[in-house]
Amino acid sequence: MSSTYFNLATESDNQELLCFLHNNPMPGSISISLERSPNFFFGAGIEGDTHQTLVARTTDENRIIAVGSRSVRKMWIDGQQKSMGYLGQLRIDREFRSRGKFIIHGYQNMYELHKKMQETENRIDCYITTIVSDNETAMRILSRNVKGMPKYRRYGELSSFLLPIGPSLFSRSKLGDVNIRQALQSDLAAIVDCLQRNYQRFQFAPVWTSEDFSNSDRTRGLKIEDFILAERSPGEICGVMALWDQTAFKQTVICDYSPILGRIASLSRGLGEFLNTPSLPNIKDHLPFAFISHVAIDEDEKNVFVQLLLRIRQIAHLRKIRFLAVGFADNHPFASVLKKIVMKVEYRSALFTVCWEDGEQAASAIDTQRIPHPELAIL
Repeated sequence: MSSTYFNLATESDNQELLCFLHNNPMPGSISISLERSPNFFFGAGIEGDTHQTLVARTTDENRIIAVGSRSVRKMWIDGQQKSMGYLGQLRIDREFRSRGKFIIHGYQNMYELHKKMQETENRIDCYITTIVSDNETAMRILSRNVKGMPKYRRYGELSSFLLPIGPSLFSRSKLGDVNIRQALQSDLAAIVDCLQRNYQRFQFAPVWTSEDFSNSDRTRGLKIEDFILAERSPGEICGVMALWDQTAFKQTVICDYSPILGRIASLSRGLGEFLNTPSLPNIKDHLPFAFISHVAIDEDEKNVFVQLLLRIRQIAHLRKIRFLAVGFADNHPFASVLKKIVMKVEYRSALFTVCWEDGEQAASAIDTQRIPHPELAIL
């Protein structure tokens, strides 16, 4: 049995990291590999102010057999702006997934990174993470709270929706005096204000500032012109939504379908040829999609959400984007709107808070009644 060691990934590991992600897909009803060509670290920049990727290697062949990332950014926690961590990109080579001691050893190394940050002004108490609901192995191992592992607390359920750019998603409804238009650079301050006042109501929503939108690392591939606005009167913005195409630095490859989804995918391809609409890709093909992000609407008005979504769909069609991806907590008002769409694929996951002993008090104090709103596009 090979022994292993851990260290932080650097740019020199880029090509090996890309190969590792490609060869180690996420299991589930749709098995996908989340890839980051041409540079693994381009995708890391959008996750937060601080980002570290821990890799495990074998001592004999010196090959990567596990990857895990931690990032830190400002989020809304109980109505206040606080630094919060995110644990993601956890991938383990098939040969090592059942080795409990190896997984515990990996988390111990992650804890060492956590402790080093506690000695700086950027200290944080706890993290959030998501686990695909039908990834039974990860659910069993990570939520068992065994000795040597951080404590996982289940916070809520998330649904990610894949919407085809085909026939109209909804019947149109009248909006009265609400106007839907594309954003201009001069709208930046109003966009940030709308995001701030609405995200403050939710748990784990990212804090966005004007500076973020001029930072090519934090909002890579996103421009102000990618935002759509709803306004009651000129300059009175009541809702925002963005179309964030990340395919230049993040890709999703279909590795396998469950038997049921495989039949649905095959049917969608047949209908797609007949109706000239998007269909689910073949295995090993890329999934061509863009994220719907930065969704913030005063009073969570569903009619405004629908109208913004329809305009985003029009823009996506003109840009030849075939699918839209958007995610909300199950108890978010907009999730119920998306669940009514017939032509969609729903991908479910569980949201957890994660902490070591030094963060248990802070994690247990987080208000569990607030609706979570993590941003799918930066997870």
